[in-house]
Amino acid sequence: MDTRQETIKKIKSLLRVHRNGLTISDIAQKLRLNRNSTAKYLEILLISGEVNLNTFGPAKVYTFSQKMPISAMLKFSADIILLIDNEMRVLDANENALSILGMSREDLVGNLVENVKSPLIVRLAIPDVLEEIQTKGEIQREFSIVRENEDHHYRVRLIPTVFDNFDEGITIIGEDITKQIRFEESLMISEARYRAIVQDQTEFICRWRSDGEITFVNDTLSIFLGIPCNAVQGKDVLSYIFPDDLARSKENIQQLTPDQPNISTEIRVKDKGGLYHWLLWQTRGIYDNAGILVECQSVGRDITKRKVAEEALFKSEQMYRTILDNIRDVYYRCTIDGTLVMVSPSATRLFGYDSIEEIIGQNIAEKFYQSLEDRKKFLEILHKEQEVSDYEILLKKSDGTPLVVSTNSHILQDSAGNATGIEGFLRDITFRKEAEKALQASEERFHMITDHSPFPISIIDGSGQNLYINKIFSQLFGYTLDNIPTEKDWLSMAFPDISLRKEVMLTWEKDPAQSIAHDVSPCVFPVACKDGTVRHINFFRATLQSGEQFTVYEDLTPKKESERLHSVLASIVNSSNDAITLYRSLNSSSPHQR
Repeated sequence: MDTRQETIKKIKSLLRVHRNGLTISDIAQKLRLNRNSTAKYLEILLISGEVNLNTFGPAKVYTFSQKMPISAMLKFSADIILLIDNEMRVLDANENALSILGMSREDLVGNLVENVKSPLIVRLAIPDVLEEIQTKGEIQREFSIVRENEDHHYRVRLIPTVFDNFDEGITIIGEDITKQIRFEESLMISEARYRAIVQDQTEFICRWRSDGEITFVNDTLSIFLGIPCNAVQGKDVLSYIFPDDLARSKENIQQLTPDQPNISTEIRVKDKGGLYHWLLWQTRGIYDNAGILVECQSVGRDITKRKVAEEALFKSEQMYRTILDNIRDVYYRCTIDGTLVMVSPSATRLFGYDSIEEIIGQNIAEKFYQSLEDRKKFLEILHKEQEVSDYEILLKKSDGTPLVVSTNSHILQDSAGNATGIEGFLRDITFRKEAEKALQASEERFHMITDHSPFPISIIDGSGQNLYINKIFSQLFGYTLDNIPTEKDWLSMAFPDISLRKEVMLTWEKDPAQSIAHDVSPCVFPVACKDGTVRHINFFRATLQSGEQFTVYEDLTPKKESERLHSVLASIVNSSNDAITLYRSLNSSSPHQR
């Protein structure tokens, strides 16, 4: 920008600040300009319509103009654009305006505004608001008119304007806001329906901010608390909670996250009579775009009767509880023909029955085994060995769902050595079996990707031990796990220059790659290979949840393939269900290169 334009810009900025205006001397003094030069600049701005001149006796006071040059209007995009001169004649109109007004350009342009009979022009009442426009500057109007037998809503701006020939007038810029108005009307109807539904609920509904301030309660909760809905707003939701439950309530709130915004909790709340009731609350956190908790909505119901019944049952059970009640595994005893004569209470949970009475007296083979052949095989081994340990059996629950258990069982004998029955323990290993299958699948995916990866890969545990390198690693650098059992060995060989090695280690200390999944940290260093060559390597390091450093190396010597590398890295990390599976995968295999 040249000096002249810069000075004009400063004058305009100064006049914007001083709304009451400044004289030539004031402006020259504040900007440290020559008075004659200042007068010339103000003349330029006056001609262009960007400043106004007011004379008070001998003093000339300049003010910033609120009028907009017509050239600026060309930058606007709107449904309606009309230009009106100071004689209230239509100078010009855009095509959208002609269409909405239902007039041709020949019928509109050149006519006095008062002779234009369009409903939109009539509603604007331009001659009546002319003085307001000249005094206040831009004004805005919103109204509706009927077009094609439908209500159409418009928002119109009337702007005082200086045209290119320096004549003054008005520019009308309007937009059709019918859709917006209809949406707002629909939203109001929807909100009214929502409030009606909420108020009719028999459950308690409460909305409150993250600091505990209540913003809404429905009628049901208002009656329970004994306070009108509008009187509850602004109060602290925590003030109604039983003191012993406060810590747990705050802890539950802290557990809410954008990924897990729902939580269920049972707490005691004080009613209008000062009595505490057990309430089951389902709370949902509401977050803004930045992931910050701004409000919570809680829906609750009174479970006091259930809690009282549970407490009474608990006290009753305590009187008769034995050691069997405390074991997680299922203890069982049956006759030699398989009739169940004794079982621990945990059997009801394991097999899905409501009571032990449904289980006692049943034949094990018929009631619980998926296959009678499996039962026969089990008995053959048991009679031969007298006992079994960690023996897997496929059983079934009450609804027929398969149940995999591990049993430690042995034969019961009388004093004469005759077999009288069988007793033992059953442990549910369904989850373990599923986990083993998942682990196996994860291991297969991991090895499929890493073993066939076109990029070198290494994994180092938290203590600095090299757990794994793939084939391409050895092919590129020439080292095997036997050569570099630890990260220290690898750094010493890859970076024989001590200063470079320190720089590498310092870089990784500053950026320890505390990243998971797709978020990795690349850095480039020259690496000395075993054969003495040096290759420029791009390191991509990611820290797994279990603490291992997962590193992929890109050889930049021939070319760059960063985008491809990111894709491969993401596939590798995602191939493990979690970092623990990857850790187990590595430790279950040989600590040598694949």
